Amino acid sequence: KAPEIPEDKELADCGVTILGKKKALLVGINYRGTPNELRGCINDVVKHKAVLMHIYGYQEADILMLTEDEHRLDWPCKRRMQAGLKWLVEGASAGDSLLFHYSGHGSQMTDMTGSEPTGLSECICPLDCDKPWPEHIILDTEIHTDVYDKLPDGVKLECIFDCCHSGTVANLEVFRELVPMVPEEYNGIRYYPPPQACCQPSSPSASALSCIRSGAAEPKKGSGFRKGVQTAAGYKDKHLWVYSGCQDNETSADAYEDAQYQGAFTWAFLKTLEDHRYSMRQGPLLHAIRDQLRGRYVQTPALSTTSREYFQTFHLAQTRPISTGFKTCSSPTCRR
Repeated sequence: KAPEIPEDKELADCGVTILGKKKALLVGINYRGTPNELRGCINDVVKHKAVLMHIYGYQEADILMLTEDEHRLDWPCKRRMQAGLKWLVEGASAGDSLLFHYSGHGSQMTDMTGSEPTGLSECICPLDCDKPWPEHIILDTEIHTDVYDKLPDGVKLECIFDCCHSGTVANLEVFRELVPMVPEEYNGIRYYPPPQACCQPSSPSASALSCIRSGAAEPKKGSGFRKGVQTAAGYKDKHLWVYSGCQDNETSADAYEDAQYQGAFTWAFLKTLEDHRYSMRQGPLLHAIRDQLRGRYVQTPALSTTSREYFQTFHLAQTRPISTGFKTCSSPTCRR
């Protein structure tokens, strides 16, 4: 169990504090009316927005929501998501705090760079991903190039990916007809099957990645959106944390919890924060999220950061517990 945060003294945050602006990009895609429809992704970001505003002091004008419930101009198609990522990083300076949350389908396609040991590149799937790939998906390399690489020194960025992006589930097919009719039994998979033309590894000898499920004291080196974050020399001075809803050979569940549809990882993430009064260090937060999911879902969340000591920083630099009656599951805009 993650340790409680003492209330009687100020705890140092390893030098990471929020002195400047706060901005968040929240993307939730349900893929309505498609064979790969999900039910909880929009709820994920609606709930997270409420927490950011009511608990962490984010202003609504500084939160960009991209979902199918927004105006059509803010539907999360690839170009709009790319513009949103540019907006998130653009103009950031030392002391600012940024957050990117993506809830939707993840997938993989043939690696064209020769740099992936599996022969497959991870990607997230915008609303228009039913069109040709890779023109209508966002590859992990694009996230690295357009976001991580452009993060100015001294800017704090936390990323949350509640999706699948695992090569070992590439042969699964997701059909709307397989979704149970009883809400309490609903457990979808946030994986989008790639087109047949680009689903094979680039090398016949490429083997699937293995993952560590042991719950070791420190997260292991990641691939995909977490790849290189801990080891790349260019990232050593960046304040960057990347959460993944599952390991590289697992799936992230689209679930039904607290009488509403939502992602299992996002549910556990926000519930853990609520249980600890919204003040937790990153490492204990990860392990407490895993405890929430253990025995309920077969997925083990992961976390990568740029420095070993950053596992001991506080989520969103909130060093003191917050006394509040706010409940993350009570938002009237969430779909039941």
